[in-house]
Order: sequence, then structure tokens, then C-alpha cells
Amino acid sequence: MKEFTAVSTPDELIICIEIDGKITKSYERRRISDDEVEVIQHRNRDRLGNYYTTRHIYRISEGAVVNSDFAQGSCGKDLFPAAREETQP
Repeated sequence: MKEFTAVSTPDELIICIEIDGKITKSYERRRISDDEVEVIQHRNRDRLGNYYTTRHIYRISEGAVVNSDFAQGSCGKDLFPAAREETQP
């Protein structure tokens, strides 16, 4: 298994996981406002083997310290430990 960052900018982070030469999952984290982050996870699989995508919007808690380097926390670590999930489709 290999995990790598495909895109890393101050406002966007895409992390991919490769197993046996195939991309099995990708995560997109986008800053959509000063206090909101959107997290999209592609290529989830259910018990029947079907793929689906999840999308969550997290609101950064008031007073939370957010590192100016938006890409910090790649490789599966949570970018914003003080964030809480605001909406879940």
C-alpha cells in the first residue's frame, strides 16, 4: 500500500491511496471559507462491492488554532482536530 499527496496547495489537498498499482481511495480537502472545510472521499465500497462518494462539511470551532499550512496533516492525519462535522449528506 502506498499513500501519496497528489495535490497540495494552501486551499486544496488531495491524498490518494494505491494498492497493487491501483488507486483505491482518494480524499479531497478544500477550504471553502475562513471557517469551513469540505472533505470528499471517493471510491468507498459497500458490502456488495459498489463504489460511492461521501461529502462532509466541517466547521472550524471558534478559537481553534489552525496551522497556516493547509497541507499539514496529510498521510491520513486529521487536518483540523478542533473541527466538528457540520453537515452530512
